Amino acid sequence: MEFNQQLIFLFSALGAINGFALSSYFLLIKSEKQLSDYFLGGLLLMLSIRIIKSVFRHFNPDLFEAFIEIGIGACSLIGPFLLLYVWSSTRKGNQFQRYWWALLLPFILTMIVVSYRFSYYDDRAVWSVIIQSIYRQWLLCILIAGYSLRSVF
Repeated sequence: MEFNQQLIFLFSALGAINGFALSSYFLLIKSEKQLSDYFLGGLLLMLSIRIIKSVFRHFNPDLFEAFIEIGIGACSLIGPFLLLYVWSSTRKGNQFQRYWWALLLPFILTMIVVSYRFSYYDDRAVWSVIIQSIYRQWLLCILIAGYSLRSVF
């Protein structure tokens, strides 16, 4: 690996490590936690997993398949965690303590089933559809979060 590539790898990995550190703070260390802190920690953790997967995939195209699938699974949770964070930060009361898991559970179960059933390297067409669906889901979640934030702006 050339020096320029080493620098790119270093700074990319540092971004992911900072994300892991921040998510650890919100999930484990911060005192006086609120529900929104858990959602922000989850969002940062999913973003960090996605970043580190992409960095390793860029520098090692023959990356272990499960690592790639875990990264794609984390991608599927970015949108729901964003929505949960925005909703828990902008709405009063503890409306989410009862049913926040209902937004995350379908995506977790879907990624477990797809990862178990389809190999990333052997079933690229299926994974391509999954990844396109994740991008559409992100767009939808960003639009809903933006609409939810209209009173804040």
